[in-house]
Amino acid sequence: FNLPMEIDFDVLYITFKQGSDIVFEKELEDVTKDGTTLFLPLSQAETLLLDRRLPVWVQLRGRVGNIAYASKIMRISVSEILKEGEI
Repeated sequence: FNLPMEIDFDVLYITFKQGSDIVFEKELEDVTKDGTTLFLPLSQAETLLLDRRLPVWVQLRGRVGNIAYASKIMRISVSEILKEGEI
């Protein structure tokens, strides 16, 4: 994720939703940061929770002191794989 400026979040939530269901949510301790870029690795188990037939909606919400931030909601396509299950 690329931020518009460098932000040192006190609290951060990254929510992944498909249809009307929140599939999973990640937090600040799950993220590594390099300047204005946030890196968020997902496990195979997490990616297998996503339905390839539906888009994933992702939003970052965070707080620095008393100031709250929320990103625009991003639409991400899920790629197909030939065989289901963890490797």
